[in-house]
Amino acid sequence: MARRRKTALKKFERLESLALWRSEPDAHRREVTLSFGMSSLIITDHAERPLGHWSLATIERLNPGGSPALYAPDSEASETLEIEDNLMVEAIETVRKAIGRKRPKRGRLRLTIALSASVLIFAAVFLALPKTLRDQASRSLPSATRAEISQLIKEELWKTNGRPCSTAFSKNAISRLQERLFEPFSSNQITFVKFAGDDVWELPDGTFVVGSALVEDFDTPHVVAGFIAAAILEAERTPAIDAFVNSLRIFELIDLLTSGTVSGQAASRFALQMITAPSGLKVDDAFVDFAQEKELALSALIGAVTPLEGSSEVLNEAVNNNQAIATPIMSDGDWVALQAICEDRT
Repeated sequence: MARRRKTALKKFERLESLALWRSEPDAHRREVTLSFGMSSLIITDHAERPLGHWSLATIERLNPGGSPALYAPDSEASETLEIEDNLMVEAIETVRKAIGRKRPKRGRLRLTIALSASVLIFAAVFLALPKTLRDQASRSLPSATRAEISQLIKEELWKTNGRPCSTAFSKNAISRLQERLFEPFSSNQITFVKFAGDDVWELPDGTFVVGSALVEDFDTPHVVAGFIAAAILEAERTPAIDAFVNSLRIFELIDLLTSGTVSGQAASRFALQMITAPSGLKVDDAFVDFAQEKELALSALIGAVTPLEGSSEVLNEAVNNNQAIATPIMSDGDWVALQAICEDRT
């Protein structure tokens, strides 16, 4: 049965009940404890460890009138809760109806943001903002916000390395690289900056920023293609938006989730983190498979770069056993133009 404490409804001090929680569509159901608070449903395990927070303003009923009641945190229904406790269901429905009846349509987003902010502040102060909330933030950011974040990071990178390099003659070469490495109709792009290191940085909007040394210091485009390929695989393992969200301080994260804004300080700190991170080519089985799929010349990477620890053996073995045929990425004229892309930068 539900226990009474302090809630959004005056008739209850607070409500707690058991429920069955499914963390994702394919996950098994798990018995959890629900706490009905001032602006949210708080989900905990039986050891009182937090598992999630649902804003009362956005909860959706998936089976109106059905039993047990089935709820989701939003219209995407990425998680679900099955609740049999009639008192808890009555409280949730009361709040849902009150919000739907009273709030103006134009103010819905504002109310949702305010309630979400309350949840996030509670989590930040009392629960140290669990990793699951950061993961949720990474998944929920719209493309427009990712583009704004990327632009801020770019501005910080440009302060250190200068504006992106571009010439009329190099555009075709960049297009050839993008066609070889990215999937058809991909929105990913490649841009070059004047930089002496062998770095490739992925930004939250899918842009890959490449240091010009990777084309200036080598005789074949297969070297720069190999480094970009490694960055693509690393982005699949740890997307740039995840790395950026994880770099945010608690209240910076709250600002991002509630208002969609990021401070210049946060962008500057992340850009510095990117620039100072250890560089090098990570060669593993996934890289070898990807390189062979894209018909890259693995042999071009031997001696041209200093791979990360453990990568040299994998690279040498792959070259010795590689039966795939590498194909030209671009014409000699395009390659010469790409090598000169940052020629006018000092």
